[in-house]
Amino acid sequence: MNRQNPLRNQLNRMKWDSTYRDSNMDIHVTYRDPLVMGGYGILPFGHVEEICAKGIETLGDDFIPYHRITEVTLGNEVLYSNPIAKRN
Repeated sequence: MNRQNPLRNQLNRMKWDSTYRDSNMDIHVTYRDPLVMGGYGILPFGHVEEICAKGIETLGDDFIPYHRITEVTLGNEVLYSNPIAKRN
């Protein structure tokens, strides 16, 4: 069974669509990180190295699973929001 992942689709669109690529510096991925004070980390989209089936790999060789990503923003606009991840 092949289930579509809307977050993965959005991230791939942002990676390959030239309209997003031009504003790469304003795109940020917010994710739950228990090792960071406050419990959340923010990753500039330019630091996303690979978009994988189960999550994203960063330039620092970290792996962030999709279920930990709470939000993707372009400036002040929310492109993706996961209220379930925000609650946990």
